[in-house]
Amino acid sequence: MRETMRPELTAKCLELIYSQSANANTASLAGGALLGAMFWGEDTRAVILAWGAAYLAMIWIRYRLGKRYLGAPPDAAGSRRWLNLFRAAVFASGVLWGAFAVYLAARANPLQLAVVCLTVGALLSGAAIAYSVIISAFLAFALPSVLPLGAWLVSRQRPDEVFLGALLLIWMLFMYRAARRFRDFAVRSLGYQFENAQLVEQLRALSQTDPLTGVANRRGFDAALAAAWSRASAANGFVAVILCDVDHFKAYNDAYGHPAGDACLKRVAQVLAEAAVAHAGRCARVGGEEFAVLLDDGEPARAALALADAMRRAVEALALPHRDSHGPGVVTASFGVGHVLARPGSEPGLLLAATDRALYAAKHRGRNCVVLGEPGGGAGANVLAPDERAA
Repeated sequence: MRETMRPELTAKCLELIYSQSANANTASLAGGALLGAMFWGEDTRAVILAWGAAYLAMIWIRYRLGKRYLGAPPDAAGSRRWLNLFRAAVFASGVLWGAFAVYLAARANPLQLAVVCLTVGALLSGAAIAYSVIISAFLAFALPSVLPLGAWLVSRQRPDEVFLGALLLIWMLFMYRAARRFRDFAVRSLGYQFENAQLVEQLRALSQTDPLTGVANRRGFDAALAAAWSRASAANGFVAVILCDVDHFKAYNDAYGHPAGDACLKRVAQVLAEAAVAHAGRCARVGGEEFAVLLDDGEPARAALALADAMRRAVEALALPHRDSHGPGVVTASFGVGHVLARPGSEPGLLLAATDRALYAAKHRGRNCVVLGEPGGGAGANVLAPDERAA
């Protein structure tokens, strides 16, 4: 039987099955020990010991597979290979049980035969619970463990044995139907969970995205900064923030209208985001015409300053006309750069304050320039003006 499930559902079902493997293995060992003790004798001892050794080896293999899977679950695409491995392991277990049950049944008195059938039926019921989320895994164990004994008993043509064999086969069909029903319910429930999780993630992404420019909003920036600060403080690394303010934007809106202003912000956001991504950074719109770029890869302050100046030149290169710019006649932007060592237990407030002071200094110096702020409170020790190039 070939099942078609979304890869992420297959991975989750495998996780559920592997997490229950300990119970299934314990039940199998208990059943094997019970039958081994009942049939222990001179003519069966070697077979029982050989079967026990083989089954313990199979349980060990299944245990190792489960531990590896749960320790580092693969991505959704790799779940198919793991499903094939699991099916092969439970099929081998089913073959061992089917052969052992037929061997013991051939030597059993009526009471012992009933115990063998009851044990196999109990294992089948346990498999229906443990493996039913993936029907092919249930069948991989059920068919080789039950079918040989049931068919062998029916072929004996003795009324009591035919009755037991037919009962086993009917029980297998009943467990299959029960497993199918449970599987449908479980997969639907898991599917709803995935759909809900995806919806929550989509809503979270929407709540952290600026609807006009498509870059992150202030909420998204704050979340990214907190995560970056946590990583950097754990590694005793640096975090840099670049603040950008579009120069004389109110005058631009007044002169060209709000639709043109919105288009301007989209173009500016695009060039900032492209430059940020190229340096493993993230761009966000944190105010009306104010943007922030987060860098948490430990680059030196001079590299962050150079990136800010490249962004400044890219904004000016857009050549968006701005007759009230008090400058080159096109849209320009001012940039402040903050660069701070993230220490354990500290907060990014010092970084944001330094960056904000640097942006204010850039605007005070006539705009269309880049200023590197100092964590101690100063700003302006490093300034890149329009006629300069970053080193």
